[in-house]
Amino acid sequence: MAKRVGEDIRQGIMNNFLTKPVDYFNYKFAGALGGVAYRIVVAILSFSVLSWVFGNYFDFSFQFANLSFFFLSASLGFLINYQIFYLIGLSTFWFGFIMGFNFLAQMIIKFLDGSIIPLDLLPRVIIDINNWLPFKFIVFVPISIFTGRLTPDSGVFLAPLGWTILLYFSSRLAFKIGIKKYDGFGA
Repeated sequence: MAKRVGEDIRQGIMNNFLTKPVDYFNYKFAGALGGVAYRIVVAILSFSVLSWVFGNYFDFSFQFANLSFFFLSASLGFLINYQIFYLIGLSTFWFGFIMGFNFLAQMIIKFLDGSIIPLDLLPRVIIDINNWLPFKFIVFVPISIFTGRLTPDSGVFLAPLGWTILLYFSSRLAFKIGIKKYDGFGA
């Protein structure tokens, strides 16, 4: 996401969006949502085939009651992730080229969202710092809800909802300020 937004800014493709009645944030969001929908369909089909073929070898169980809470939490995680990388892409307005920054941010976020290792295995000081950041709501919390390790309550959803709202307004503000600085070169 950040790479595509950055390239649109750097190569002047943003000019097309400034002259048409298309909201850039919503346009990029629809593209990201389509990509996620495609990956979900592929994952469900793959999981169905694997569970049918190897179902006797695995003891996989989950609570169906947690499924709706999982989807809600995963949706909020997707929104947080999208908006973080959208903001990183918008930083191209100021930095010009963000490939290194984008890569570094991806690695840090993958570590702090629980994609690489479960957050429970990190040192206590990192866990305490990460509890104040939005990253754990991207992967760790939805998976914990799905597996039943975390009981869904209002706190599990209010914090990511607050981060989603804060990131949304931050990205809108960053776009508005960045457009004033935008020169439109490369078009």
